[in-house]
Formats: sequence, structure tokens, C-alpha cells
Amino acid sequence: MPATETAVVIALLLAPGFLMVRGYGRRRHRRASERDVYAILEALVASAIWLAFAWLVIKRFGDPFHDWGILPHNAHVLGEHESQAILLAFALLVTPYGVGAVAALLVDQIGVAERCKTLRKALRKLGLLKTSSAWDHAWLSVFSNGGSARVVVELCDGSYIAGGYGKGGQADLSPLPHKLYLPRIYAYAEAGFPGGVGELLTEGDPGSKYPPPLFQPVSEENNTGVFVDGSQIRALYVVLNSHLVIVKEADDEISGHG
Repeated sequence: MPATETAVVIALLLAPGFLMVRGYGRRRHRRASERDVYAILEALVASAIWLAFAWLVIKRFGDPFHDWGILPHNAHVLGEHESQAILLAFALLVTPYGVGAVAALLVDQIGVAERCKTLRKALRKLGLLKTSSAWDHAWLSVFSNGGSARVVVELCDGSYIAGGYGKGGQADLSPLPHKLYLPRIYAYAEAGFPGGVGELLTEGDPGSKYPPPLFQPVSEENNTGVFVDGSQIRALYVVLNSHLVIVKEADDEISGHG
């Protein structure tokens, strides 16, 4: 088989599945997929499923494989339909990314939407959907609300990070290890901060009441965001539509207050 055709076959076997998994992962995990043998096998399986589905759809509405000299291969006929074949290959390679992103969006909605309660229970009984952890539930609520929220992270040493989750933020969902990146930091507060979480969640200026290091505001020019590993988090406080969501990471409990 010529080198060009070999490259096309390899691309069709790996690229669609990789893009589908990446599209799903970018919505659900907010980071690149793992780079190991398991990821390659995952991409191969996803590619096989996608190509089988695409073949059934194409067969239903026509058979350009035969008419354009793709399968069986006919170099002369293929040369006459080169642009169509390129467009078909492009569609087969690129569309899976959107399919993966849409699939992730559907999983998000099924995981939190009230109208999907019956479907959610059925999928869990069938083992097709895992019960969301408190962490997942909180962040899915943020994502479905436009992806922005005011957040206070209580660390295991008792200190606090007050910041904002928005564009550029990252919160990995289960089954990945819980990791959080806040693109905007408002302030740090030491353990035992007298104002507590309440003052950190408001948009006031506790700095006028509490001198450093009790309260340390972060200036705009020095704001580069902050990455926090889930193992360092004792609790997470998220303000969403004037509703406070509290996640106790240690025992995975969740509670809410108006």
C-alpha cells in the first residue's frame, strides 16, 4: 500500500476517536487527555464506533465510496472526485470533536437537570452513569450557569483563597483527581481569619478592617490565577445565583444555603 494511503488509513483509525475523546474531555475534564497506551486504545475503539456509524449513514443516503473510487480503490475514478473525497475525509476526521462535546454536554445535563431525574435513575441502574460526587454536582451547576461564579477555597491548613471561576478556569470532574484552577484571585486569608468565609464571599473590602497577613488582597497586575490540588482542599464555597453551595471535600458532602 502506498505511503499516502497508509497515512490516510492510520489517520482514519486514530484521529476521529482521538478528537471525539478530546471533545468530550474538554467539556467534562477541562484538560488534555492522558498520553498513554490506554488513550490510544480508547481512540481506536471510538474511531471504530464512529466509522461504523458514519458508514451506515452514508450507505443510507448514498455510496460515495464506490462512486468516487474509494472502496474498492480505483485511482482513475478517485482522481475525478478528488475534492469530494477530501471533503468527505475532512468531515469524518473533524466532526467527532463536535460529537464528543455534545455528548459531554448531554451527560452534564443528565447529571443535574431536574427533568432528567427518571432517565438518570435508569442509567444508574444499568451502570451507564455513575452517581455524581458533591464536587461534580457543584461544578456542573457552575458550568450550566454560564461557567462563572465567586469561589472561596478553604485549604487543609485552615487558610483561604478567594477568587473567581470564569473563562480559562479548570475544574476536573470524576473519575479524574479533583483539580481546580481559578483564573482570578481576589485575596488570600490566613487560618483563623476573623471575617470568616462570609466576608470573603462578599464583594466588599475586608482589607480596610484586617491588615496583612490576615487578609492579603491580590492586585490586578499581579493576578495570574491559582492552581489547587483537590488533596489540599478542606471545603469549597461557591456563590451561584445568590445561592451558596458548600462542598466538604473530605467526606464529599454537599449543602446549600439561600
